[in-house]
Amino acid sequence: MNSTNDEYINSLSVWGHQQLILCIISISLSILLVCIIFIVPAAIIIRRTQRRQIQLNLRESQRFIGFM
Repeated sequence: MNSTNDEYINSLSVWGHQQLILCIISISLSILLVCIIFIVPAAIIIRRTQRRQIQLNLRESQRFIGFM
């Protein structure tokens, strides 16, 4: 009877470790998904906006120089 209790306790320990590993994997995949869905597109949009602003400023400065 004692060996059955030990096996049951060991199986609970293994189950707990499996759940912990599954939880860590799920959290890691969730963080990766959030980065792919939100952070990467936001960074791309910000870079494009900055490039356009730089080009616009360059054009305006060239026009200003042309008037002088």
